[in-house]
Amino acid sequence: MSDPAPSRSNAWWWLAATAILLAAVGFMWLLWQGPWILDRARLGEGTTTGVASVVTGFRTAVVAVGAGIVAGIGLVLSHRSLQHIRTNDNRQAEFTRGTLELAHEGQVTDRFAKAIGQLASQVDVERLGGVYSLERIMRDSAKDHPTVVEVLAAFVRHHAPLPEQSGGQAGATPDRRLSEPVQAALTVLGRRPPRDEPFNIDLHRTDLRGADFNEANLANAQFWEADLRSANLFSADLRGANLCRTDLSEASLREAVITGAKTEQAFLRGAFLEGVEGLTAEQVVAAYPSSTTQLPAALADNQEVQERIVDLEMP
Repeated sequence: MSDPAPSRSNAWWWLAATAILLAAVGFMWLLWQGPWILDRARLGEGTTTGVASVVTGFRTAVVAVGAGIVAGIGLVLSHRSLQHIRTNDNRQAEFTRGTLELAHEGQVTDRFAKAIGQLASQVDVERLGGVYSLERIMRDSAKDHPTVVEVLAAFVRHHAPLPEQSGGQAGATPDRRLSEPVQAALTVLGRRPPRDEPFNIDLHRTDLRGADFNEANLANAQFWEADLRSANLFSADLRGANLCRTDLSEASLREAVITGAKTEQAFLRGAFLEGVEGLTAEQVVAAYPSSTTQLPAALADNQEVQERIVDLEMP
């Protein structure tokens, strides 16, 4: 079945051409016969100077009106043409933008797949490349930010799990060093771009002894039952973090922010807590402090805290 659109278009063109032709004929006829139609009695007296002036004035007025009408039609057509051009430009821009977005998403997908492949490698250098590739993707694409964070956290949990039967302080020696890829993943997580996140970083039951979290963003992170002995948490943001049963022995939390963090049964033997912002007596009492815990002066002299330490160190 043939498309009726071209036939309708041709019909419109024929109608427009006919209308223009009729308008032109009508204009010429009005220019020729108009004066006599308006005042036939006076103009029928013959060609005199007065008659010629009237005819010339009338025809000049008709020509002026016709020119104005043509100019107005031209302006309307120009305006519609300009709108049409702008509409086409907008459509072209949207098409180009959509094409570029699709190409960008395809590139991101390829980069993501390659980075995941590097993380699965047995070679540390390739794993490091995968970690930093994911960081670049996270910074370039806000949409992929949550996925990258989840992948890096899962990478840490998989490669630094808490050893079995290692609850509390019964784990291995605290001088263990993290592998470079795991430390790199922790560093990237700690310096991720500040965006709204519908999740909390999950690092529970991980063996992160000696980890470097210097100035890291760890707000609302899940560290419950993690081993953070001797970890560097200098100026880390731990607001709202879950530190229940976390081993923070010998860890340095100097100038960290711990407002609202959960500290129930957290081990604080030898932990450096001076200068910690937001630390309360309730948080210390809920944990396992000791006489070696370096507390802010106001908390070190707190009666409830002192009684808690005495109770825990009684034979």
